[in-house]
Amino acid sequence: FIELFKAGAATFMSWVVNIIPLVVVLMTAVSACIKLIGEEKVYNVAGVLTKSILLDIHYYQLSLYCS
Repeated sequence: FIELFKAGAATFMSWVVNIIPLVVVLMTAVSACIKLIGEEKVYNVAGVLTKSILLDIHYYQLSLYCS
């Protein structure tokens, strides 16, 4: 029974040692890139990249139906 908790502790410690520092470094790098490029430009590019063609088609068909 105690082995289960030891295995959980080992997994948690591996996350603390490996994953958490990696996430912190990645967040810092992304934040630095956003500050260098500019928030407005990054948000505009993100808006263009996440625009859904399916939503555009749906809204177009809805506008045709309502008019």
